[in-house]
This record gives sequence, C-alpha cells and structure tokens, in this order.
Amino acid sequence: MEQPLLPEVVARTDPGVSRHHNEDVVGFRVVPEANGVARGVLVVCDGMGGHPAGEVAAELGVRTVLEVGVSPRDASLVEQVREALLAANAAILREGLRDLRKRGMGATCVAALLRGTELAVAHAGDCRAYLLSARGVRRLTSDHSWVGEQVRAGLLSEQQAHLSPFRSVVTRALGLDPALQPEVRHTVVQPDEVVLLCSDGLWDVLDDETIRRVVLTAPDLATAAEQLITLANARGGPDNISVVLARPASSPTADTPLPDEGRPA
Repeated sequence: MEQPLLPEVVARTDPGVSRHHNEDVVGFRVVPEANGVARGVLVVCDGMGGHPAGEVAAELGVRTVLEVGVSPRDASLVEQVREALLAANAAILREGLRDLRKRGMGATCVAALLRGTELAVAHAGDCRAYLLSARGVRRLTSDHSWVGEQVRAGLLSEQQAHLSPFRSVVTRALGLDPALQPEVRHTVVQPDEVVLLCSDGLWDVLDDETIRRVVLTAPDLATAAEQLITLANARGGPDNISVVLARPASSPTADTPLPDEGRPA
C-alpha cells in the first residue's frame, strides 16, 4: 500500500524577554490516512487568567484540539475544526467549575486542520493564521478584540489600534462563554504558500511583511521559526511568542480554485 505523504510541520514557543512564565502552548500531530494523504492538526493557545491558570487553560485547550482533531469523522474539515474548538471550550469551562481556583481562566486559540492542500482554520481571540508566499500574505483570521472590532468598523486605523491601551482586550476566547461561536475559514494552500499560526507575541511586534520575508528566506521551517522568535525578542519580546509553521506534502495545480476564500463558514 502506498504510504501517505506527510506535511512538514514545526512548532516553537518562547516566554519572551519581559515575561517570567510562558502561558502560550503549541502543538501539532500528523496522522496518515488510508487515502494516500495525511491529516495535520496544528494549534496555538495563549492562556488568560494569570499564571498558573492561563497555562492550565492553554494546555487543556491544545490537548483537546489535538485529541478531537486527529479523529476522522464523516464531516467536513470545517465542521471538524469547529468541533475541536467547541470541545476545547467545554473542557476549559468544566475544569473551571471543578476547581474554583481556576474559575475565569481562558485562552485565545487558533487551530487548523490540513489534509493534502485543503485547510480549515478556526479561532477565538487574537491568535492568527496566515498563508505566506512570494506573492504576498493571506491572513485567514480577524482579531476578536475590542480594537479589532473598531478597525473593522472604520473607527480606528491599524496604527491607532496598535497604540491603543485597550489592544489586549479580547472579545472571544475559550473558557469564557458556553455559547462560544468560533470563526472558521476554508481554503486551498497554493503551491508556494506556507501556513503560519501564531500568538500575538509575534504579530504585535513584527509586521506581516517582516514575517513573510523571514519565513521565505530561511533554509527550512525549523530555522524560520527560530528566526521569528529571535527577531521578536530582539524587538523587545514583551509577551510570550508562539509559532507553528506547516508546508503541505503536495501542492495543487496552479489553477486550483480557492473555495470561499476569506468568507466565514
């Protein structure tokens, strides 16, 4: 039987310069499937609620997303990645009820399911997902934050949002609302694109073009991840920094259509 082609995936996290504890957690799993492709599950969680509750929420979120994400079901990738985030949300809420010391803990999260070149991304909060290539940057997430909503409404510019004292106020996260609605997007990864998931500790200090240049000029994804973290720390490293990079094992042809790109599913 032909062995499935496996995607290349790396994950790195770092506490940054200013934080003593790392409340970010990253993870991935790659599972061969019987149809000659493989399923990659990628996830970044940024804990909220202070040490150690934030770490607990992020660890539980990542563990649940990976467990749910690797279990193939008779459902689309979009439905499966949404289910993974909802399961993580429920798990964090249950833990907060079980242990009153952890009540109110939460985590922002971005997760992706990659099968061949098909990609489904779900997120809650301000962790981000990108597709990077020589042609530019495709950002697949919109920040669930107060400033993000102000920017989308045309009330703040991107520069004003970056300088706002309220830029860390998130409007969606795992563990805060039993009725959480993750935002989900679906696309096809094009031949020259690299998938990036990251926490705000990266994108808040490095602009999109800098991130793209570092990833595309590095000799491999592991080096790219290390260089992104090193550069973010060189620019102050005010927060925990997390990076997951992935490249599909095979690529679609140049005329592969993009299904509903940028449209919430």
